[in-house]
Amino acid sequence: MAKKKIDPLNKKAYGAVSAALTVADIPAAVSFYQKAFGFAKRAIMNGPDGKPMHAELTLRGTVLMLGPESAAMGRRTAKSIGASPATLYIYVENVDKVVEKAAKLGATPQGPVMDMFWGDRCGNSWITTVIRGRRLHI
Repeated sequence: MAKKKIDPLNKKAYGAVSAALTVADIPAAVSFYQKAFGFAKRAIMNGPDGKPMHAELTLRGTVLMLGPESAAMGRRTAKSIGASPATLYIYVENVDKVVEKAAKLGATPQGPVMDMFWGDRCGNSWITTVIRGRRLHI
């Protein structure tokens, strides 16, 4: 029997770059991203201890991975380090509606959504910055 050829790039499941966020509570983060931004849950993998150690969400062909803090691997949440060293941009149809929804789901607004001098609609919510009525930066 012929050995199945493995695609080392795993092109059927991933694009060239996939973002991974370190979160304090994987199930809670999965729920938040689903409800606030419309992500679909692709998978949650439990570790040997039975606790979630990896989750994958998808949105319009893009994968977002979530994992827990790990001192051994140098992974810390934004809360643990006091800021986020990463930025994600999510394109949305209605920035005002998405920011309002995220706030209702527990996001803490950092500023109002407003029109900027360069022509974008911009604002901040939680670790979320919203830009141009279509782009959401988290």
